[in-house]
Amino acid sequence: MSLILPENYDPHMTVRETQEAIKYIRDTFQREFGKEMNLERISAPLFVEKSSGLNDNLNGVERPVQFDVAGIPGETVEVVHSLAKWKRMALYQYGFSRNAESWFIRIPAK
Repeated sequence: MSLILPENYDPHMTVRETQEAIKYIRDTFQREFGKEMNLERISAPLFVEKSSGLNDNLNGVERPVQFDVAGIPGETVEVVHSLAKWKRMALYQYGFSRNAESWFIRIPAK
């Protein structure tokens, strides 16, 4: 499928300006929506230490992606595939009440 533009279409912004405008709208929406809904943004990790026990066991057949990190000798790091346990730990560590509503966004690896 190709892009179809109306005849005599004249964009008011460059491609870069359009991207900046999209980012502004996304950031503003996220901030204002969170404020109105009393939500707090908390960034989740992409990797956790295997010894933390925070990665769920998937379905018992699949295995998480694992690798070593030079700065953490003797430890294996895993790609996070479920944030369920991590969310509960984060709510506790950040001092949220047990019934707190939080807004968790996972930024996927590229």
